[in-house]
Amino acid sequence: MATCYKIIDGIPRLIIRNETGNIIKNTIVNEDQDVYRGYITGFYDAEGGIGIYAGYALQAYITQAYLPVLNWINGIFPGVVKIHSPEGFDKNGGHHKDSWRWIQISDNAIPFLEFVNKYSIEKRPQIDIALKYQKEEKITYSRGKERRNGLSQTEIEKRDWFVNELKRLNLVRSPPPSGGG
Repeated sequence: MATCYKIIDGIPRLIIRNETGNIIKNTIVNEDQDVYRGYITGFYDAEGGIGIYAGYALQAYITQAYLPVLNWINGIFPGVVKIHSPEGFDKNGGHHKDSWRWIQISDNAIPFLEFVNKYSIEKRPQIDIALKYQKEEKITYSRGKERRNGLSQTEIEKRDWFVNELKRLNLVRSPPPSGGG
């Protein structure tokens, strides 16, 4: 049997196929079954990021050296998966290991960010700011500085506030959850 998790028309669904590939269960995932949400959210909290980049485009991303996990997430939330080669050296003097980056841009990031927001521990403040930014500003992706051209000084200052607030929040680390352990 094979189990997969998909977002279909904005609704999380659990799909189970038998050995011959026929669907034997296709159900809406409820809160009790939603282990995938917790897994993806934890993975995003640890390995992901949010920023507003060139042309004021929102980006949600996960960087990982193990490509199959990103391909799995990309199957649920289609985006872009590309090689990510960081610059510089690690603390031992060697080069960083190449990794992969899964990216969601602008409005495409909203379903993913809404999906992980409920269980996020580390990135909830950034997610809240990013969702507010994208919903208020309705920015679509454009290369370079074209997006800045034609904006009033007030609009530029408002967007720059979101950019700087996300940068600030990305530097803050949440305390570990209490209890357990």
